[in-house]
Amino acid sequence: MAHTRIIGYIIVIGLILMAILMDGLVLLFVNLPSFMIVLGGTFAIALISGGIFTRRRSLESNQCLWQNITSGFVLTSLLGTSSGVIGMLFKMNDPSQIGSSMAFAILSCFTGLLGLGLISLPMEDHYNKKLTNYTELSMSRIAWFGFPILSFLFVLSSFLIMLTAVAKHLAE
Repeated sequence: MAHTRIIGYIIVIGLILMAILMDGLVLLFVNLPSFMIVLGGTFAIALISGGIFTRRRSLESNQCLWQNITSGFVLTSLLGTSSGVIGMLFKMNDPSQIGSSMAFAILSCFTGLLGLGLISLPMEDHYNKKLTNYTELSMSRIAWFGFPILSFLFVLSSFLIMLTAVAKHLAE
């Protein structure tokens, strides 16, 4: 079972890296403020919830920790994405300035989805399978469906804001 998980990680990470490298613009996917909000915020939420630096870990405490990390990725990604949209709203008068806020919004969403899909949800599922019969609807199942839908709506609103600003600028 562990071998298939490792092979799956290699395939997913390899495909994502290949897709990014095919464009040749790797640095476009590096945005320090979005990393700070998503990764730093998730780590802070895990610290606040407790359980990171405990000496003895039970399966229950590990399960709770990964559920909190999943919640952290969802919350901080939405926070970063909405911060980018707010930045776009403030920059609507100058369409040339909207791009950085839009990149921030989209890369916050991208970072959160990677964190959810590659780190927290697989680990949460691992501990859920060990502890329960895994029939209840956990936070991870809600995150799998809700976060991409909310992210899509934020990205769509970002695009519409940008188009509105560009059309307004061209009309002047």
